[in-house]
Amino acid sequence: MNMIFQLLSFLLFLQQVLLVPIGNSSDCLDPPNLKGKLIQYRLENEPYPTTHSERHSANFGNLLKDIGENSTCPASLNELIETLRIKKALYKSLGSNNFDTKVSTCPTYPAVSFNKNRYPKAIKQVMCRCTSSEGSGCLRKNGRTNLRFECVPVVAKILVLNKIGCKGHYAEYVPEWEEQRIGCSCRASSLFAYIGNN
Repeated sequence: MNMIFQLLSFLLFLQQVLLVPIGNSSDCLDPPNLKGKLIQYRLENEPYPTTHSERHSANFGNLLKDIGENSTCPASLNELIETLRIKKALYKSLGSNNFDTKVSTCPTYPAVSFNKNRYPKAIKQVMCRCTSSEGSGCLRKNGRTNLRFECVPVVAKILVLNKIGCKGHYAEYVPEWEEQRIGCSCRASSLFAYIGNN
C-alpha cells in the first residue's frame, strides 16, 4: 500500500512539473505537428553509435526519480539478489508480475530527465547505482571490485528539438543531438588504464 501511495505522489509531482509554463512566454504555443517534425528529422539523420559516457548533455534537464526507487549501490551481488527477491514478492502480492529481476554487476534504477524547453520534455533514463564518485567498483558475489573497474553509463545519441525562442505566437525549435542513458556497464577504470599506458 505504501508503494502505491509513493507512486501516486510521484505522478502528482510529475504532473505539476509538466504543467509549469515555459519561461516568461506563456502565450507562446508549441507549433502544430511538432512530433511529426521530430520524426522527419530523425528519419533524415543517421543515428550515432552507442557509447560510454561520464557526462550529461548540456540540455539533460532535471532528473526525476521515483521516491521509492533505491539509487544506492548494494554491497554485493548477493545483497542485490536478496533485494530483488523481496521486491519481486512485493510486486507479486500487489498483483503485478511485471518486475525485472535481472542481476547485473552494474545495477541501475529508472529516472526521467525533464527539460521544459525540449521536445520531448520527458525522456526515460537508466541511471547507474554504483558510481566511481562514491568509491564503488563493480559488484562481485560477496563484495565489490577494487577501483580498477567502474560502472559507467551506456548512452545513445537521440535527436530532440530544443526551444530557442518564439516566432509570433509559436515556439521555435531546432534539432539537436542529446545523450540518453540506456544502461550501465562494468569497464576497466580510465584512471588505471591511463596509469597502465604510461
